[in-house]
Amino acid sequence: MLVLNDIHSDDSRGEWEKVMDRQALAVMADVETRAGTTPWLTAFRASGDAVGYGELAESIDRYHAIGREHGLAPTAALYAAVSSRLVLAEPAYRQSDALAAATGQVIAWLGRNLQVEPSSLSEAG
Repeated sequence: MLVLNDIHSDDSRGEWEKVMDRQALAVMADVETRAGTTPWLTAFRASGDAVGYGELAESIDRYHAIGREHGLAPTAALYAAVSSRLVLAEPAYRQSDALAAATGQVIAWLGRNLQVEPSSLSEAG
């Protein structure tokens, strides 16, 4: 997974955005690790459908490749991968503000056991 090596410092971003990136990167690293050891293990459920760590990691990789071509932040791949899976499982999300909330809840769930402190991670360059 190339995502974690592609993050860079951007002084125009606020501290809140940087912290959110660190949390998302920690989730992405955890997903990658789990996909390598237990790809069949359920990462989350979308309307009752299980999404495994292997499937999620592959989706993140695909979205990252597309996003990199268009100048998107590496962490956008995580949000796109989760959101797309939620929409596939529940088409009503296509026309709903609830998609952003549900995506955030899934990512928070995935990172529930990760400890990320703003000062504990250095900016990669």
